[in-house]
Amino acid sequence: MFKHSIPVQWLVIVMGILSVFFLSAAKPADAQADYGPDTCVIGFVWREAFDGDRVCVTSATRTQTARDNSLANSRRNPNGGPYGPDTCLQGFVWRDANSGGVDHVCVTPDVRSQAAADNNLTSSRKFYTLDNPYRAAGSVSCNTSPQGTPKLYVLPDGNLENQYPNGVKQREFGSPLKPSGAITICPDGSSKSMQYFYTNQDVISPAPPQLPDNIQAKVDPWLMAHNKNLLEVIKSLAQNSEEAVNSYLRNVERGGTVYSQVETRTKFIHRMIERLKTLLR
Repeated sequence: MFKHSIPVQWLVIVMGILSVFFLSAAKPADAQADYGPDTCVIGFVWREAFDGDRVCVTSATRTQTARDNSLANSRRNPNGGPYGPDTCLQGFVWRDANSGGVDHVCVTPDVRSQAAADNNLTSSRKFYTLDNPYRAAGSVSCNTSPQGTPKLYVLPDGNLENQYPNGVKQREFGSPLKPSGAITICPDGSSKSMQYFYTNQDVISPAPPQLPDNIQAKVDPWLMAHNKNLLEVIKSLAQNSEEAVNSYLRNVERGGTVYSQVETRTKFIHRMIERLKTLLR
């Protein structure tokens, strides 16, 4: 207890600031569908310029590709030419999107250049060819379902891992506060990954107002105590592990002001609770 009381209106302001921290944390709502080695990362889709085309492109490029396909006949020279019936009208060239076959759809030169660029970039746009230390080589086949009540751990990189009594592990990767996805690891070493997509964007937390000196001096001790208590909550959610707290401090929080620490700790606790709620459903 403090020797001097803090005016109620200032407590309301401080608590209002802290409440923003809870609202600013985005959470994963679902996982992207898994199509094996051809799964595109979030933001990209299959081009489908021809049957079996699994090059990952933007939605705009996919729409343009479908339009070009529908206009293919109107862009060929009806009188033929040096390339036979596939000769394009002046101003158009073959798309050549199929590097291993024939793609004689007539498009503008810039579209042909885009198709070549997309072909070169497709491996960087596929989930299982990303520089992901947990990706599976080739097909993925983790067929063991998690069973029992999991224990939550904070990994050395700050990410969360649930360990089940039957040996299954579910581990998140990417940013600890906004992970890219999760991997399920079976006791036999097989694994299966999935990506997250987010239902809302991060909200930039407003800078706290500068309180009058006589009020700030009373708020600071409370704020420091609250900040310390948040760290204890993280510890309790992570099996009371000191190493978990140290991993969090090294890889997630990394210093900052007391306000930024409260924000980051609150977000991380939110992530931990959401992870437990998801896995216990």
